[in-house]
Parts: sequence; C-alpha cells; structure tokens
Amino acid sequence: MPPGTSAQKVLEEIEELTNPKVKAGKKTLSQDQQMLKTTVLAVLDGVRDLLSERWAEDAALVQGLRDAPRINMADAMAWQRDAAKAALANADIQLTEYLARRERRKQERPGELLNAALELFVDKGFAATRVEEVALRAGVSKGTLFLYYASKEELFKAVIQANLSAHFIAWDQEFDQFQGDTAHMLRYGLASWWDRIGNTLAGGLTKLVFSESKNFPDVATYYREHVLASAQALLHKVLQRGVDRGEFEAIDVHMAALSLMSAMQFVLMWRHAM
Repeated sequence: MPPGTSAQKVLEEIEELTNPKVKAGKKTLSQDQQMLKTTVLAVLDGVRDLLSERWAEDAALVQGLRDAPRINMADAMAWQRDAAKAALANADIQLTEYLARRERRKQERPGELLNAALELFVDKGFAATRVEEVALRAGVSKGTLFLYYASKEELFKAVIQANLSAHFIAWDQEFDQFQGDTAHMLRYGLASWWDRIGNTLAGGLTKLVFSESKNFPDVATYYREHVLASAQALLHKVLQRGVDRGEFEAIDVHMAALSLMSAMQFVLMWRHAM
C-alpha cells in the first residue's frame, strides 16, 4: 500500500460492500464502491490462483524430499515464503492501480457532477431535479456530491458558471487582443456564442431560469448578475469599439446591445420550448 493511504478507509469501504442491505438488493453501490468491489475480488482471485500454483509446486517438492531425505527441508520453507511474498506483491500492485484510478476520478468528479446536473436541470427543471438523481447519474453518493456543493442552489450556480458565464470571461479577454475590424469581431463572437452555448444543452438554462425565477429568486439574481450583465457589457464593448473606430455609425450603443441580447434570448427560449 502506498505511503499516505489509510488502511482503515479501505476496511470501511469493504464493510460497506458486505452490508446486509447491499446483499438483499435494498441498497445500491456507488460507482466507486463497485470499482472497489471488482478490484478486491480480482485481488483475491489472483492470490488464490497464485497460491494454488505454489502449493502444487510445494507438493511436488515435498514428494521429492520424501524420495531424497538428504535434501534440506529449508528449501520447502523458502518456496512457501516466496509464494506469500509474490501473492502480497500482486495484491499491492492491484490495490495501487485501484487507488490511482480513484484519484483520477476524484479530480474529474466536479466536472462529472456538473455534466450530470446540467442534463437533469435542462430535462426536468430546477425544482423537479433531486440531488440524489444528480449523484446517481454521476456515479457517486449523495454525500460525495455535498462535499463539492453545499446545496442544490450552489450546484446550479456552478453549472451556470461553468457553462455560461465562464465563456463571457474568456471572450472578453480574447477580444482585448483582437486585431481585426469590429464587424469581423462581432460576427466571430456571435458564431462562437452559438457553437458554445446556443447550439448546446447549456442553452436550455436560459429557459429554465426564466420559467422558475419566481420560485427561486436567488438563482435568477445570480443568472442576471453573472450572465446577462456580462453579455450586455461585452456586446456594449464591441459595439462601442466599432463606433469609436468609425466602423459603425453613431448609434445608441446601449440600446443596440440590448437589441442583440433580446434576439439571442429569444432564440434560446424558442429552441428549448418547441
């Protein structure tokens, strides 16, 4: 077992696998627990097969010792020690591989939870989605989900951040380095918005927020401050650039940005309402 690994934790997981409720089919193992169960069984099978081979060799050796009494009995003991060491080494390798896979999954888990939550929120709505469903789809326990997100509201905010507002932050930084004309910048920005949001499952979050904002005002406020405000500020910045450079006519930039946003919101609402 690698340094820093808690043997007690492994034992607790094994106790969970042998829970009578699990055996009776009244409790479902999480994906991590199922992986541990498979690994433990594989380790035990490997130990059994290896020891069986060694014992067969030992039997042949013992028979040889009977036929030749002068051979030192220490040879037989050495065979047994080698068998035990080989079995333990094989078990340690498999356990190390399991722990490495578990660590990789731990790093990927927030993204898996957000993907599962996005699918369920868009499909069922915020109110109808239960955190147990999100955890089940992500292959973890409900308790594991709450290690990353304190509530369903916090989970939903994280979904908005990852799938919507993060794009506007990246576009704002990208446009600061943009060298082309503003018309090209605007076309590029709208095409990118469609590819990354409008034509993806994330576009359904807009309809969800609009339809459930009355019952969940905090969620609606977060969406307004981190998505709508960011989108409006970015569009205003692009349009103002065009006016300042003489590429666009002198227009009411604020109203022009709102007009573009209204069209974008309408497309999202229409696409996920039909």
